[in-house]
Amino acid sequence: CDFRFMADHARIGMPLAKRGLLIPFPLVQKLVHMVGPVATSEILLRGAPLSAQRAHELNMVHRVLPSEQLEPETMALATELAANAPVSVRGFKQMIATAAQAHAERHEQAMHELMVQGMNSADAKEGLQAFLEKRAPQYTGR
Repeated sequence: CDFRFMADHARIGMPLAKRGLLIPFPLVQKLVHMVGPVATSEILLRGAPLSAQRAHELNMVHRVLPSEQLEPETMALATELAANAPVSVRGFKQMIATAAQAHAERHEQAMHELMVQGMNSADAKEGLQAFLEKRAPQYTGR
């Protein structure tokens, strides 16, 4: 998930160790990248539910909101993101995912090429032109 919201009264946990279960290694890696090894130990080894505030402190969620604000805030963010250039969104998502990997420097040339493609895209040209003309851009995803 790119953005994670949580209700202020909600709790989240992974009581796997209490049940004698393990999760696949890639999921452990993702959790370590998200919250770090110390917090991952707290989450997986203790298995205790975390409050919304603790999940926010650990960067597991971006925002903690009252229940009644979850849907409107989520829709507002979706509307905001949908107005962005698809080429830029796809490119940044790929760059972020690659940067989060171990040995990300091995992918630097590929990420540079992705950036060049994005900067030369029709969406980039439209975005700049719309800015100069003080109008909303009409992105095509190309």
